[in-house]
Amino acid sequence: MYYDYPGTNEDIDYTEFYVGTSYEFIDFKFWWTPNFFSIGKNARYLDLNLNFELPYDFSLVLHGGYTDGRALDPEFADLTGLSDYLDYSVALGYSLGPVDLEVKWLDTDLSGDFKVSNGALQNDSRVIFTVSTTLPWDTGGGEE
Repeated sequence: MYYDYPGTNEDIDYTEFYVGTSYEFIDFKFWWTPNFFSIGKNARYLDLNLNFELPYDFSLVLHGGYTDGRALDPEFADLTGLSDYLDYSVALGYSLGPVDLEVKWLDTDLSGDFKVSNGALQNDSRVIFTVSTTLPWDTGGGEE
């Protein structure tokens, strides 16, 4: 994965690698980057999602994540002042044909100077509404 933050005043773009597994309604991933936010320091992230199909084409996703910058590179915490933190979210989705709708509440346990309420690195409590689709749409008509 490559993260690009265009229009920011700082060079904070970076690449991340992950391995993961899924079983029934559980998804787990371990993420690692050698250059977190282009500061030249390692960081890792544990990602757990519980996915539930609900009646009437609704879905529920519970997410928990843990960022650990000290484990692979203790200088990360010293440089950023940030050693570890949790993030979490609850999302309710609905499929409307080829269009997916989702409303998600998310937050972190960050506080003080690390709580960012605007910009590319916003991490305060908020609600996000998403509309998405995948093209091309399958019209079910078969090949011509």
